[in-house]
Amino acid sequence: MQLRKSLAKNRQYIILLFQIGCYFLVVALANALLLGYPHLCFFRAMTGYPCPGCGLTHAAWALLVEFDLAASLSYHALFLPNLVTLVVICLPGAWHPVIYRLHAMKWWYILLIVANMAYYGYRLTFLEFGESYPMRYDSRNYIEKILK
Repeated sequence: MQLRKSLAKNRQYIILLFQIGCYFLVVALANALLLGYPHLCFFRAMTGYPCPGCGLTHAAWALLVEFDLAASLSYHALFLPNLVTLVVICLPGAWHPVIYRLHAMKWWYILLIVANMAYYGYRLTFLEFGESYPMRYDSRNYIEKILK
């Protein structure tokens, strides 16, 4: 009974995540197919700069399909904490007491956001901006086309 209540409570979050995912998929496909832009990322298509999550899709593919942890970490070092957090968000809290406690740790979400932004700043400033994929500036972005 408690599991059903928890599923009903978390259902709105799962539906919201699904809707956001569908929105970004539609925008990405519109960029790629209709406008001929080679990147699926909306942020990159607009600005030309990689977004804070740049490399997460490649990291997911490398780890979950190719089973290559080293390649996954080279694309985005915070992929594993992001993946675990996403899985925990989607699981109902009553499924297991540990999951229930993880749902209550709101500080973890804030820490993960700060860590992602710090890692993004580090990648842009010190590590590899302009040298390797995915941290390259793309001059074919929409803002640059508008300003020309």
